[in-house]
Amino acid sequence: VWTEVFDGSNWIPLDQNCLHFARRLNEGIGSWTHVLAIADRCEDTEEVTERYLQHSSGTEEEVSAWRQQIHTARSDASGALTQSR
Repeated sequence: VWTEVFDGSNWIPLDQNCLHFARRLNEGIGSWTHVLAIADRCEDTEEVTERYLQHSSGTEEEVSAWRQQIHTARSDASGALTQSR
């Protein structure tokens, strides 16, 4: 779990250790499967993975690779791909 807020144009990490978390997918820490925006009101809470990736400052190739890794982890019923190596 990490905390970043989107101010309309930029993702702002509330914890500097969480900066550019999409880039960490290649570090062997395990994949994540979704990005959830959790709001004060339940009806404002939503899944925002694609929007997060669009604002991740990655190259087209990086973002494509991240999408594939996330998709693969979502399809892994064992959950092994979400565990660190």
